[in-house]
Amino acid sequence: MRGIRPFVSGLAGACGLEVAHRVMRRLTDDAPRVDALGKHTVKEVFDRLGIDAPQGNTLYSTALAGEIITNSLYFSQIGGRRGMPTLLKGLNLGVMAGVGAIFVPQKVGLGKEPLAKSAKTALLTVGLYAFGGLCAGLMAQLLPGKSS
Repeated sequence: MRGIRPFVSGLAGACGLEVAHRVMRRLTDDAPRVDALGKHTVKEVFDRLGIDAPQGNTLYSTALAGEIITNSLYFSQIGGRRGMPTLLKGLNLGVMAGVGAIFVPQKVGLGKEPLAKSAKTALLTVGLYAFGGLCAGLMAQLLPGKSS
């Protein structure tokens, strides 16, 4: 999994997830609030460190940067290989991330409201992350050069 291919694939997955999230928020009130969870998480981390958390746009930008970085790293596990197994691996990783996004925040004290306030919101959360995984897998298919 060396080289830039896995990183670029992971970044495509993270960006695909973010774009789909923004579109979904405009289309339905039941959309998961990945952004709200990210801001809450940033505030919680700063509080635990005893540091004043950023406010306003800086808080949003910090949360967004954290989401893009962590999701890029997660989706980079897909690697840079071509073929149907890569797409299936992307879908699998996306579904697992979506399920984790529903249950993990509750377990660590961040609540369930942003991503699982209803069954529809929970299903949309899994769909968002699955879409991100497919974007990462598709990018691995499209990148030129040798597959790793």
